[in-house]
Amino acid sequence: MENVRILWSGLRGRTGLEAQVAARQMDDVQIVAGVTRELTGAMDFDLRTSERVQWYTYDEVREDFFAKYRRDFDVIVDFSHAEQFDAILRFAMRTHVPLISGTSGLSEQQLVCLNNAAKRIPVFRGGNFRFKVKKFIDEAIGFAHWYGDLVLQERFYEGKTLPSETGKVLMQKILANTGNAVRISSSTPYRKDSLICEWELWGNDALSSQKISCRVEGFDELAHDVLRTAKVMATKSPGKVYCLDDIWDVLALDAKTV
Repeated sequence: MENVRILWSGLRGRTGLEAQVAARQMDDVQIVAGVTRELTGAMDFDLRTSERVQWYTYDEVREDFFAKYRRDFDVIVDFSHAEQFDAILRFAMRTHVPLISGTSGLSEQQLVCLNNAAKRIPVFRGGNFRFKVKKFIDEAIGFAHWYGDLVLQERFYEGKTLPSETGKVLMQKILANTGNAVRISSSTPYRKDSLICEWELWGNDALSSQKISCRVEGFDELAHDVLRTAKVMATKSPGKVYCLDDIWDVLALDAKTV
């Protein structure tokens, strides 16, 4: 697929704003539509970013919307609010369009619905969207084979749910691959608007303590990684909830991505 067309739910949010900037720098991904709570200010926002975007409100994403716009995009990205999730999931199901779910705070019932939807449409939702973090987790598994008494120290921006999904994924993967347990220590010393995420994995051997680390910051890199993920998900089939592990080989073929 040469040009992947995206409908982005939550396009006026921080990640959505950066996604528009990133998409204009990419020749194979295009954000063609945005969904927002209200259209007030959307046109002004459009002039600062891209005039190609068609705006909709969540109230418009209903029955009469499905047939009319079902062929205007190839992937739906949802970085909005849990209260909007149900409408977006129904829309993805009825248009048979792949869904990338990046909205936090989903209830257990909403997650069950998302897992059920994966039987009918391609769904992406992982504990991590960032390529740097994916590589850190892979490195951490190798590190854990050599060191014991493992402690993961993670530091985030204010308001982050702790421990992080990334921390939980790393802990589970290390236990499954090495049998070693990881203790997690989490804190939020940074401002909310910084989007700083830091991880340090400490381990001990007979002679010393060692660590490996990862730091990500800002919304621009996150937006780029989500857009690249959307390009791959546009080619996937239903049957499971995908994460970066499932599509990493395809992403790695693009030297500009990884």
